[in-house]
Amino acid sequence: MAGFEDIETTKRIQLGEPIWVTAEKQGQKSAAFFFPGTESAIGGVKPTISNVYNGKVPPEFRVDKILSYLDLPAENRPTILTLYFSDVDDAGHEFSPDAEETRYAVQNVDRYIGRLMDGLKSRKIDKKVNVIITSDHGMASYNARNAIFLDDYFDLENTTEKILWTNEIVQIFPKKGLEQEIFEKIKNLEQTKCWLKKDIPDRFNYKQSARVAPIICSSKEGWITTNRKRYNDWIKDLDDITRPRGAHGYDNSLVSMRAIFLAHGAAFKKNFVAEPFENIEVYNLMCKILNLNPAKNDGDFEKVKSVLK
Repeated sequence: MAGFEDIETTKRIQLGEPIWVTAEKQGQKSAAFFFPGTESAIGGVKPTISNVYNGKVPPEFRVDKILSYLDLPAENRPTILTLYFSDVDDAGHEFSPDAEETRYAVQNVDRYIGRLMDGLKSRKIDKKVNVIITSDHGMASYNARNAIFLDDYFDLENTTEKILWTNEIVQIFPKKGLEQEIFEKIKNLEQTKCWLKKDIPDRFNYKQSARVAPIICSSKEGWITTNRKRYNDWIKDLDDITRPRGAHGYDNSLVSMRAIFLAHGAAFKKNFVAEPFENIEVYNLMCKILNLNPAKNDGDFEKVKSVLK
């Protein structure tokens, strides 16, 4: 899914279309319980049923609400329903992907999925409904002491209009005329790779949008890129700066950034292990199952059709 890009104050261009928008535009109904992006109208379209995100809502309640939408009369019943659980992401960030706490979080999500499957079975539709379990990223371990501080290399206040910090990816919007000056000071950093926008590798497909900054920095796996004030404000609240934590947003070619994909239902082959594919392929896969005409996208159905019967 992609959002919108500001081209002019009076003109907006849609860069991508989520599956629920595709479904709604083609006469199907969709329902979401806390799936990223479903709170906002995209292309003027929202799911028929959506909820404003609130992380305090119990996961079991989310499952039961999704199941209740399947009890609606046929003319009101959604054909695509989405759920989101943050347990594993939360634990992975706090304790690292390899921690025992994260393993318990995975077990919790497994229990939620079991509740969902039990609900489908009790309705005698478990063999009719197609279920896809996936994530939008992997997770890598890092140590909070492995930090690169960009303010050691240039003056953040006097040379930039704005910097977007995410630790793993930093987007720098320099003041007019200072782009090359800043880049020259950080182009050879050992633990952070920085590019001018025009030089971002094509494999990232990340230099067409006006939202992408003139300078992009990508942290090496296991490191973070930040500034000293931001870092000091963060670490003062950490219980232990030495223990591993988890991060994502690193180079998507890394094995640690890979996501899970599990599927069950009438549309899918049984006991089949697919070759790895990029998660942009999931959109076309869902369109095929729902008999929808996909919007223009970067996926290729040929790369994922092998999972279907």
